Amino acid sequence: MPQLSYSEAPAAGMAGGDVDTGLSEVISRVLTTQKLVEITVDATPADGAYTVTINGVEKASFTASTSTTQQVRDGLLSDLQAASGDFTAEGSSTNKILVENTSEDADMTVAVAGGSSDITAATLVAQGQEVPFGIGVVTDPRAASQAEQCRLPRLTGEITAGTFLGVARCDTAREANAGGYKDGDAISIKHRGRIWVNTEGTVNEGGAVYCRYASGSGGSQLGAFRADADTTTAALVPNAKFCKGRTGAGLAQIELL
Repeated sequence: MPQLSYSEAPAAGMAGGDVDTGLSEVISRVLTTQKLVEITVDATPADGAYTVTINGVEKASFTASTSTTQQVRDGLLSDLQAASGDFTAEGSSTNKILVENTSEDADMTVAVAGGSSDITAATLVAQGQEVPFGIGVVTDPRAASQAEQCRLPRLTGEITAGTFLGVARCDTAREANAGGYKDGDAISIKHRGRIWVNTEGTVNEGGAVYCRYASGSGGSQLGAFRADADTTTAALVPNAKFCKGRTGAGLAQIELL
């Protein structure tokens, strides 16, 4: 249940720290951070066979013949979504596929091949990765009870369509060197109110807040905040604004309404 409280000792000036003593709504969820890999097809894919191998087993193949980037992506994505295994696959743009591990007990390996280095795979979230304080989190749709688990955003709709939960709060009761939460941790999330976050660049007072769901030119930390969409890699957070402006990347205040 949400807890409405007035914070008396905010961790001011730290990412994930409460800004003031105003009304604050805080919720708790269990963090899930299974491995997330982003597969990218080149803008001009060469003819030939393209494959995706997961945990040593080929799960997708597509033979390109004057094919577009999206045709290669769609062919591989279709195979991945039809294949069995401890993973899920979703398209994040016309040339990208996100493959996420669904096993909490074992890591996942993803290998790709095709063209002349026209397809690549990059790990966005390592298995069991620590999630920094001050990062945006969303409901985990894989959970048996979605009300109990959360994870980093990976698709624009997870931020814009009502499943954005808020910001991971700084827990000063954790070990002195802890900079975030690990897989399986119960985390405290600022759902309403003001909180400190690290921004990827300049922001303006009263400006809209965007949250990163894919790697882009402005950064690669999923859940990070910024002032624009960074082309198509960050999405607008509903009912949120920057409380104060700043020049360049660094600490800033946002308010979740």
